[in-house]
Amino acid sequence: MREAVEAAVSLGFRRVLTSDGATGAGAGTGWIAALAARAAGPIAVMPGSGVTQATAALLKGLGITQFHASCSASTPVGGRWVGPGHAPAIRRQTAADLVPALRQALA
Repeated sequence: MREAVEAAVSLGFRRVLTSDGATGAGAGTGWIAALAARAAGPIAVMPGSGVTQATAALLKGLGITQFHASCSASTPVGGRWVGPGHAPAIRRQTAADLVPALRQALA
């Protein structure tokens, strides 16, 4: 981890976007917190993938100050192109009501 942070800093990066390689940022909080502590100062750690109101509040409690979130929800899709070999019947789409909830969790 130390080498990766030092390499990113030496290349001029100012932040690293990560989910810890987990299914979402909330699942990788231990590693993300350790990375943020190691990177403190020269580079920011920005959790992404699955950041929700609940996971953002948890990550904020670990000292994380930057987040990447789509505020999306599953939306059913219809039409003739949905089905086997075509588009899936569900897609992720930004849900306007999730944005203020995330902002409140970060306030």
